[in-house]
Amino acid sequence: MESQREYFNNLAHKWDEICYHDSKKIEMLLDYVGINKGDKILDVGCGTGVLTLFLRKLTGDGGSITSVDISENMIEAAKKKFSYDNVEFVAQDIMEFKPSEKYNAIILYSCFPHFQEKEQLIKRLYGYVDKGGSLSICHSQSRDDINRVHSKNKMVEEDVLPEAHYTAYMMKKTGLAIKVCLENDNMYIVSGTSV
Repeated sequence: MESQREYFNNLAHKWDEICYHDSKKIEMLLDYVGINKGDKILDVGCGTGVLTLFLRKLTGDGGSITSVDISENMIEAAKKKFSYDNVEFVAQDIMEFKPSEKYNAIILYSCFPHFQEKEQLIKRLYGYVDKGGSLSICHSQSRDDINRVHSKNKMVEEDVLPEAHYTAYMMKKTGLAIKVCLENDNMYIVSGTSV
């Protein structure tokens, strides 16, 4: 069976055509995250760099963005689209990634269902959050829509987005203070702060 890495590698060349991301919703989600000029950001599961321009606008030239994805082809597509001194694209499994610094904000946009060990992932990422920083899991679609789309595709049918309150529960268990827990027909965001 095709691995998850192979699956996303095979889709990378057409990803931007088949996946629509609503700019207004992304801006709203990032408002909840609360990114400031000069912040250090970790963009987990960055794909082809969907958030790159939004994050650059918020962090400015003084910030830094590290974008990680398991798919080498997604990272190559992102590198072709974006070339900034303060943006680094890394092709690596986030569970093997070892950052040299902590981050003001870690964002998982439109990728959380694809992680099988969700609680383990949250614990690992919590260790990379600077004091006062945040870990945010967000989608610009509803949980029901995401799970319905995944259920129709054999490769990702088991990649389920949990209810927001359960994601918040997993975050609380690691020590994050929940600042946002919202899911509705338009979006999904759970964000916690390291205290």
